[in-house]
Amino acid sequence: MAGSPDSVKNTMKNDTWLELEKQFDEFPISKAESVPLDEINNASLLLSIPFPQDYIDFIERYGGAIVGPLSWGGENVPVAGG
Repeated sequence: MAGSPDSVKNTMKNDTWLELEKQFDEFPISKAESVPLDEINNASLLLSIPFPQDYIDFIERYGGAIVGPLSWGGENVPVAGG
């Protein structure tokens, strides 16, 4: 199930997931909403780009986020400043 650090396919370090969760607990506005896996897969097919598993896991859990100075966009996520 998306949203549980133990559920990921060990692609991203568990410590990284835990740090993200801490940041999002403190600043919940810095993340979007999860994206269903079928939507992620459809986007990958539409773009003809295989997404790395880390990206899939991240977008499935958070939809997109601002992490420190970085903005990671996903489906249905407005790009800051755009």
